[in-house]
Amino acid sequence: MLIHPGKLVRAMVNNLPANVNLYENSQLLNWKKSNGRIICKFEKGEIVSNKIIFCANGFLASLGIKQRYSFPISLTASTTRVLTSEELNLMGNPKEWGVLSVRPMGATIRMTKDKRLSIRNTAEIKNLYKSNTNNLINKKKLHLLGLQKRFPFLPDDIIEYSWTGIACRSANGTQIFEQIDSNIFAAGCFNGAGIGLGTLFGEQIALKALGQQTKEVDLINLKPDPKWLPPEPFLSLGIKTRLIFERIKAKSEI
Repeated sequence: MLIHPGKLVRAMVNNLPANVNLYENSQLLNWKKSNGRIICKFEKGEIVSNKIIFCANGFLASLGIKQRYSFPISLTASTTRVLTSEELNLMGNPKEWGVLSVRPMGATIRMTKDKRLSIRNTAEIKNLYKSNTNNLINKKKLHLLGLQKRFPFLPDDIIEYSWTGIACRSANGTQIFEQIDSNIFAAGCFNGAGIGLGTLFGEQIALKALGQQTKEVDLINLKPDPKWLPPEPFLSLGIKTRLIFERIKAKSEI
């Protein structure tokens, strides 16, 4: 089952200022710069602008933005139903918490405010842009296995939601944040760091595009640039090899 955007995200969308237009489910087919303007073509029309900011994260490379400096990766997670009082008692009646692994392929587990468990312990580079029900079911089984290793009293039907999303990685774990042309800006490649970093970079790249220099922009500019990546098929081979190696190291956390 795929989940819809959270209530917080929807509340933000519903309260956008009057001078902002949001177009959902509008795939960008191609774009080009002509006579100093950017032309973006979609299935049902096009948008022409004097300035553009690309914040597509895992889709940056497919749009021709910093192609040799980032690559997409799919992460799959699951969330349980609300835990019962008995289950919470067996866990010691915990408050909200989160645990992140020190290993890239280790498990990320959270106890949410509404008393659910959330787990992510898979990552892959295949089937990136296609929804695959069987693949989602297989990942859900791994999530259940990971939860029951820690909490063996949880039943087999504990998981209520499972979903897959596209993240973005660089070779050295750093982000893209720059002006790549006189009127073209880009931010992304957050290496799974979460919505907080994405929100900060989105805000600051907009200010940078407006010509505003903030202390946050100065701080972001101190980061190292993403390292150059080899072309295909060497890139995919290297990523797959690294993922296998990391899975072996994190086997106890599956």
